[in-house]
Amino acid sequence: MVYHIYLYQKNTVEYLQEIFDKMDHLTRISMISNSMMKVSIHSEIIEDNLDLEMIHASMTTDFETDIHMLYLYDNVHDLIEESMVIEHLPHLKNKVYDISDFLIYLSHFHEGKMTMKRKLVELLGQDYINTIIMLASTNMNNSIAAKRLYLHRNSLNYRIDKIYQLTGVDIKTFKGLRAFISILES
Repeated sequence: MVYHIYLYQKNTVEYLQEIFDKMDHLTRISMISNSMMKVSIHSEIIEDNLDLEMIHASMTTDFETDIHMLYLYDNVHDLIEESMVIEHLPHLKNKVYDISDFLIYLSHFHEGKMTMKRKLVELLGQDYINTIIMLASTNMNNSIAAKRLYLHRNSLNYRIDKIYQLTGVDIKTFKGLRAFISILES
């Protein structure tokens, strides 16, 4: 799996390129604009030794600047287009965002919310959408949700895992479930 890290810094991000250049030959760096860059990293590098919160904290203190950072999984591009990232990343606060944070942020904008809702239904299908809604309505109680969906618990767990595979959002966590519910509610 490939992770994509988007970095935005108000003036320029060119000096940040040096930080990621030294990581590995599997790392790709693309300058999107003078103030935004995209770093694509293979998962085996990230799982072993990459702490994005620490890197962000180091960059903001060492360079005395605000840096907005968003990281997404490769499979998320079916859900979130790069143009949405480019449009909204400069408006995020100075911190590290993952897909759940970004979906919650997008839910505050009617156009972004409607686009995301349509894409979510297309990507997952109505059965998986109903699973998300049922988990939320049962306060994340898998036993009750499975019963109300007329599913075996293992089937529900399969659906939850499949949603994670397709979107990169973990609905076993409150933040992940909240991200989807904020997009799905009218």
